[in-house]
Amino acid sequence: RMSEEELFMELIRDIASELDVSVLCHKILQNVSILTNSDRGSMFLVRGSRDNKHLVSKLFDVTESSTLEQSIHTEENEIVVPFGVGIAGNVAKSREAINIRDVYADPRFNQEVDKKTGYRTHSILSMPILNYEGEVIGVAQIINKVTGNHEFTKQDEDLFQKYLTFCGIGITNAQLFELSVNEFKRNQLLLHLARGIFEEQSNLEKLVQKVMLDAQDLLKCEKCSVYLLQDSIERELDNC
Repeated sequence: RMSEEELFMELIRDIASELDVSVLCHKILQNVSILTNSDRGSMFLVRGSRDNKHLVSKLFDVTESSTLEQSIHTEENEIVVPFGVGIAGNVAKSREAINIRDVYADPRFNQEVDKKTGYRTHSILSMPILNYEGEVIGVAQIINKVTGNHEFTKQDEDLFQKYLTFCGIGITNAQLFELSVNEFKRNQLLLHLARGIFEEQSNLEKLVQKVMLDAQDLLKCEKCSVYLLQDSIERELDNC
């Protein structure tokens, strides 16, 4: 049996080289559940501009045995939480942990979630995830201590916070890697578009069709329209 320190270092090594944000966040929540003996956990990541930040649910109800596919939220069903609203929102705004021993006695807890899922939440330990500069980049929360009276202890808080210090670095690196990959793909697509425009200069209709198809791919949109002025008459070419 490993000591607590050995387990901690093993769980740090588990996330050290992971550069996929979703996979990394899933591993983090599973590892935190192991460290703190919690039943499940959820993670929210910060989105939006500096003046309009909000949290978006990335993973919800992750257990030690749940798969990434079972836990991840897509853009269609993701939950948006403004800073200062609910437990996670208050953690993000204050940059301080919240340890609630009886969530039903706390007005910040939304009991509708339990009613919909049939799960009974007793306690929540919610903590901010910080980047290199001390800015909040997310909120992680664990639910229901498995042992004892379901309450999280000061030792759990210390372990959780210590682990999230390393997790913040890992998430920041993974997000930067994701941005660089997306930028590379975007530049490749723009290069392809420029080459296509040069090759199709002799045929206007083919050129416009190619521009629209590449624009759809670049912008990830369902429909694209190009308006041309020819002999003072506006002409529309639609790609549905």
